[in-house]
Amino acid sequence: MKKLFVCGAVIALCLACGEEEGDGAVWVCDGGVHPHCGPGNLFVLSLGGDIFYRDGSGRQLTKVTDTLLVCEDWPFWAPDGEHIAFSGLDKITAEEDIYKIRKDGTGLSRLTYTGGVCPAWSPDGRTIAYIGKANGDIWKVPAEGGEAVRLTSWGRCGPPSWSPGGERVVFYGPNPKDPLGPSYIWYTRADGTKTGNFTKEWQSYGARVAWRPGGEWLAGQSRTDESPCEIYMINVKSGRVYQLTREPKKADQFQSGATEPMWSEDGGDIFFLSDRGPRGIFKITVAR
Repeated sequence: MKKLFVCGAVIALCLACGEEEGDGAVWVCDGGVHPHCGPGNLFVLSLGGDIFYRDGSGRQLTKVTDTLLVCEDWPFWAPDGEHIAFSGLDKITAEEDIYKIRKDGTGLSRLTYTGGVCPAWSPDGRTIAYIGKANGDIWKVPAEGGEAVRLTSWGRCGPPSWSPGGERVVFYGPNPKDPLGPSYIWYTRADGTKTGNFTKEWQSYGARVAWRPGGEWLAGQSRTDESPCEIYMINVKSGRVYQLTREPKKADQFQSGATEPMWSEDGGDIFFLSDRGPRGIFKITVAR
């Protein structure tokens, strides 16, 4: 595959520190579990079953939730930078649903009651898309609470991501005609009236597909049996795919590779998790 031009020498954010890797990626900070980059390039993440966020330096952690009987995961910033959506697993009942909370730990609200994971806030802040736990389809629910609406109907869908204008929800999943087959990148209209695919040959593997703010690019991940996960960029118009990272191919030492791609607020950088060296969040600057 053609490699996208990357500007490893351009370190624009004060978050960046450490040494560059061979593909131009720079270590930023410890990553936690399922981080999300939100307004101000602040990371929200899960650690030990609770939600935290990092300050602008990328280092200081602020604890948002403090629960013993609920395990919180898949946090996602609201566009206002003041609220966080997440999935909470009750350790007693084994029920897992979508919640939201203020970043200061107040205003906890449960949004679903039929099972849900991997929430994603719409750009206008009014709607949250998520995966229905029972069927693996994409659903949406009003951010202020209300009736949930199912958007897909074939299951095995990956974590959703919204287009910049909020018209579509993108995710990885199987072909509706081959529900047990390999996963590609798909979209559904926000009202569920139409679905389509962005990739027909390139297979997606795990994690959230991230849509570039204000742009026509997606960031996703894939892997083969012979190599760890790598981060790719996909053009939503042409479907062309460009490999962005070059992870060390040491299966005994680097089990995951590059995962969990996230765009910076201005769309000029992609953050991702990697265990290539000090495990954590890395940043790579992409050509505009």
